Amino acid sequence: MIESLQRSHEAWITQSPESAWARDLRRRSLEAFHEVGLPDKKLEGWRYSSTAKLARQAYVHDAGPLFEALAGELAGRHALGGACAEVVIVNGQLATGLSRLSSLPEGVEVTSLGDLLASDEAALVARLDPTAWPSRPDASRGGVPAGNLAPDRGFDALNTAFLQGGVHVQIASGVELDAPLQILLISVGEGAPNASHARVLVTCGRGSSAELVERHVGLGSEPSLVNVLTDLELHEGSSLGHHLWRLQGEHATHIGHVRASVGRDARFKSHTAWLGAQWVRNDLDIRFIGEGAEALATGITVVDGKRHVDNHTWLRHEVPHCTSREIYKAIAADRATSVFDGQIAIAPHAARTHAELTSNNLQLSERATIFARPQLEIFNDDVVAAHGCTVGQLPEEPLTYLRTRGVPLAQARALLTRGFVLDMLAEIEHEDLREQTGRWVREALDRLFGEGAA
Repeated sequence: MIESLQRSHEAWITQSPESAWARDLRRRSLEAFHEVGLPDKKLEGWRYSSTAKLARQAYVHDAGPLFEALAGELAGRHALGGACAEVVIVNGQLATGLSRLSSLPEGVEVTSLGDLLASDEAALVARLDPTAWPSRPDASRGGVPAGNLAPDRGFDALNTAFLQGGVHVQIASGVELDAPLQILLISVGEGAPNASHARVLVTCGRGSSAELVERHVGLGSEPSLVNVLTDLELHEGSSLGHHLWRLQGEHATHIGHVRASVGRDARFKSHTAWLGAQWVRNDLDIRFIGEGAEALATGITVVDGKRHVDNHTWLRHEVPHCTSREIYKAIAADRATSVFDGQIAIAPHAARTHAELTSNNLQLSERATIFARPQLEIFNDDVVAAHGCTVGQLPEEPLTYLRTRGVPLAQARALLTRGFVLDMLAEIEHEDLREQTGRWVREALDRLFGEGAA
C-alpha cells in the first residue's frame, strides 16, 4: 500500500496547483507518515483492528475524471431533498457541478479546499497540520515521532499528504440554517483499487445554528479506501448537530476522524450510524475549550457477515462547568466484529464537570465478536462522572413470552433487536433526520432477519 501511494503521490503532486505553505505541509506530512507508518496492534488503541491486510493492498490515488455520470446518479439517489443544500465530494474532490448550494442563506460560505491551498492564505494551517494535534493517552509506542506526529495518527498524515479536495464551510455569527446541509462523499472505484482522502472543515460563528449531515456512499466492484478527516469548530454560543452516516460500499475500507472543538456555551451533538462498508475505523475527538459547553455523542452500529466496525471516542474536558453524555449501541451478527473504546478525560482544573458514558452491545451470533471498553480519567474531585457497559445476547424470558403468543422465533428476535436499538433515535432532535436515520437502521435490520421481520 505504502509504495503504491508513494508512486501516486509523485505522479499527481506536480500537477496540483499549490502555494509554498501547502507544498511544505504536504512534504512534512508525507515524511511524518513514512516515519510512523500505519498504526498496528502494538498501539493499545489499535489492538482490536489490524491494518495488516490493508497494508498489503495496492491502491491508486485517482486524480482523473470524477465518474460524473455514475456519481451524478448516486448524488441524486442520496439527496435529502426539499430545501436542503448539498455539497458533493467524489473520490476526495469537490464536485461543484453536482453540488446544490443555491438554497443556502446569506452568511454561509462554501469554499473548495483546493482553492485555499492554491492561495497565499495560510490561516487554516494549524487546523490542517496533524503534527500539531494531541494524541490519546494510550497511543504511545516508544521512540520520538517524526515532526511531533503521534504514533496513532498515521492516517491523518496520509490524508494531509494527499490533501487536494475537500471543502470549508463557514457559517457567520448569528446565522441559523432552517434546513440541514448535507456533505455527500462518494467513492467510486472501477478498474483498480482506489484511495481517496477528503477533508471537511466547518466553522460555526458565534450564536450560529446548523444541522450537518456527513453521508458516505460507495459503488464499484473494486476495493476502495476512504480516508476522511472532519474538523468542526464551534465558537461561543453556537449549536451544531453532526450526523455521520456510512451506507453501502460493500468493498470499502473506511478510516474516519472527526475532531470537534466546543467553545463557551456552545452545544454540539454527534450522531453516527454505521450501516455499511466492509471495514471501519472511526475516531471521534471532542475538546471542551469554553465554560458552559455541552456535547452529546450517540452511535448506532449494525454489523453482519465478516464486517468490522471500530469506534473510538475521546472527550477532553479542559475547562470547568461543561457537560457531556455519550451513548453507543452495537449489534453484531454472523462473524462480524464490533469494537467500542470510549474515554472521557477530565483535567485537574475542569471542576463541576458532568460526564456520562454508556456502551450497550447485543451479540446475535456465537461467532460474532464484541469488544467494549469505556474509560474515565478524572483529575478533579468536584465532578459528577459515571460509565457503564453491557454485552450480551437476547434474553430468553421475553423471547419465550412472544413465542407462547404465536410470534415466530425469527420475528420475536427481530422485534427485540429493533427495540434495543431504535430507542436511540429519540436523541436526534431534528424530525426529518430522525426519520431518515430510523429508515436506514430498519433496512439494516431487515438484512439480518429478512425483509419485513424487523
